[in-house]
Amino acid sequence: MPYLENPAELIAGRYEIEQTIIGFYHVNSVYHLQNENKAVMLPVPETGTVYINPGLSKTYGVNIGDTLTAYINGERHTFTVSYIAANAKSASIYVNANELAEILGVPAGAYNGVLSMEQMPSGAVATKAGRMEELDRNAVSNNISGVINQVIGVIVGAVLIFLALYVNFQDNTRDMLILYMMGYRIKNIRKLLIDVYLPIVWAAFLFTIVPGILLARHIQKSLSISINEYMPFEVTAITILFAFVLLNIIYCLLQSLFGLGIRRTIQKEEISEFVYAE
Repeated sequence: MPYLENPAELIAGRYEIEQTIIGFYHVNSVYHLQNENKAVMLPVPETGTVYINPGLSKTYGVNIGDTLTAYINGERHTFTVSYIAANAKSASIYVNANELAEILGVPAGAYNGVLSMEQMPSGAVATKAGRMEELDRNAVSNNISGVINQVIGVIVGAVLIFLALYVNFQDNTRDMLILYMMGYRIKNIRKLLIDVYLPIVWAAFLFTIVPGILLARHIQKSLSISINEYMPFEVTAITILFAFVLLNIIYCLLQSLFGLGIRRTIQKEEISEFVYAE
């Protein structure tokens, strides 16, 4: 299955994006593109149309029906986006090969790449194993980037909760001692001064989950643009449930930590009073 490819620079809004433009003469069982739902096998692009990769749509807002401007060998050309190909090669767009050959000024039928299921001389083409290894490396890189974002979010969230409780703890030290002298147990003091924040944390989670998702999506989109690498962003009910459970775990750990702090404060005060009495 021969194909023709060439570097191209796309203009999407205020962004200039380096992509590879690939032209197919025909499609067959060796390789075919699929639509966004992976339910339809796409034919060879018609003249004047282009299939784009999901990264262009999700990151740069290019959608079906939009006019896409491409500079190929310094010349300006326009295409209409007809499909978003779910399995498109990273940083690649697809056009009709005959049209691309005319743009490049090469004979019709010319090609500079071949896809094949047959064995070929070593080094002539990329092997399936090599291509799969490359895809795995890219996937691992994207996953690591996503995990880094999540870890940063968890750390920032934990620090903010810690600071909020710490300020409250410092402000209420005197109240803790008064309650203790009035006969309240440490467990009851913790419920009065620390545990009251749990419903507030739950309410804050419910009210901020949507803005938080939108902010995270914006950050991931900005990061994708900065490194010129598409990182998919997906939110599911399981993700939200996991975030809620994680938030409660962080809160419980901090709650136990401050419970120990209350105990130490009371013990220190009792020791001080004993020394003063002596």
